Amino acid sequence: MITRKSSKVIVLGITGRQGTFWTEKMLAYGTQVVGGVNPKRAGGRHCDVPIFGSTAEAVRDTGGDVAVMFIPPATAREAAVSAMEAGIKHLVVLTEHIPAQDVMAMLAAAARHGTCIVGPNTAGLVTPGECFIGIMPAFVPSVFKPGHVGVISRSGSLGTLVCLKLTQSGLG
Repeated sequence: MITRKSSKVIVLGITGRQGTFWTEKMLAYGTQVVGGVNPKRAGGRHCDVPIFGSTAEAVRDTGGDVAVMFIPPATAREAAVSAMEAGIKHLVVLTEHIPAQDVMAMLAAAARHGTCIVGPNTAGLVTPGECFIGIMPAFVPSVFKPGHVGVISRSGSLGTLVCLKLTQSGLG
């Protein structure tokens, strides 16, 4: 999955501490965050982004095509499946410690809905100079640089270190 400046991102769990912190970072980077989801705060705004009661409403009203989840493990399955049913085709699941049977259900739903999942327990995605989704340190200019090299890593910290070393070597 590659994210671009044109990606329209919906943040599930936007009003929580981590959701707020990273939404602000994504917005400052230039990521097009078009909405957030929190059923208890629907109709309001948070981080200057509209809050919706469901992912379906957010997709319908914003055209969002990517969702990132700042959701606890116990409700991650429900949130992920709901996002896929709403039409999300790219889902970034940051949550760790999701029960294995829930992950299996999420992957089965992804296959049914044609959704690409990154995660669970991922640090997210970065397209340098365009967009970042998740908890990557994309806002640190010395770490990521546009170019022709892509890095995929199971470890957020090691992946970030590889990107830093590539950037220091003049590669992007």
